[in-house]
Formats: sequence, structure tokens, C-alpha cells
Amino acid sequence: MYMLKTPITVHLISSVVCDVLITFSMVTIFFHYKKDTTFTATKSLLNTLIIYTIENGLITSAWAIGNLVVFFLRTQDVINVAFQYIIGNLYAIVLITTLNRRQVNGDCNNLSLFDADLEALSGSNSISARTESSQFQLKVLQTQRGLTDGHKT
Repeated sequence: MYMLKTPITVHLISSVVCDVLITFSMVTIFFHYKKDTTFTATKSLLNTLIIYTIENGLITSAWAIGNLVVFFLRTQDVINVAFQYIIGNLYAIVLITTLNRRQVNGDCNNLSLFDADLEALSGSNSISARTESSQFQLKVLQTQRGLTDGHKT
């Protein structure tokens, strides 16, 4: 383990720096555009994006910082490997949460695999009505045939 201390340290520090830098950059860009716009709807949307970016960035950054701290404090064991296994799942959870927020915010005009008729995915242009029973939906921005919102592009 002693031989791997330097590469692991570089990996963990760069992971923390990347997470913090990405979060900070996105929030700074959103603030810049929010300051320059006069439309209240756009300002509201940018406020929402800033909140989501801080929430998601804070979660991943805090976990990466925790991983780095545990790596330096618990040098006698490899408990930090547990952090490494979990951080990949954490990124996936943050991604799924972000995708699910689109539906809550009213951006539901994309095709859904559960709501679209099988004929629509296999070649027909008809799309079935949305069903109330499906709890998990996989949103599809475009199908392989190039269908968006029921129209060919």
C-alpha cells in the first residue's frame, strides 16, 4: 500500500479539485447570465439551476473530501476503498435525480419508453396516451429514428 500512496493521493486530490471546480464554475456562469438577463422567467430558471448545481456539487464534493480525509486519517487500513465504491453510485444517483427533476419542472414533452406505444418505437408515428401506473420512466430525447415530440426531424 505504501507504493501506491502517491498515485492514490494524486487521484483523490484531483477528484476533489475537479468536483469543486466544476460546481464553482457552473454556479459562476449561471450567476453571470442571471445578472445579464431582464426576463423574470429566465431569472427564475437560473435560480433553480443554481440551487440544483449547488446541491449536486455539494454532495459529490463533500463525499470526495471525506474520501481524502479518511485516506489520510486511517492509514493503517483500507476503509477509503469503501468510499471509492460508493462514489460511482453517488454520481449515478445525482444524474438520475437531475433527470427526474425535469419531469417535476414540467419538461415532460419527451418520449418515454414506458409511455410510448411499442408501434411508435418500432416505426409508426403514433404515440399512446401517458399512463398513470408507471412509476419509473426512462426519458428518451430522441429515438434512433429521429422522432422528437411525435414529429420527424
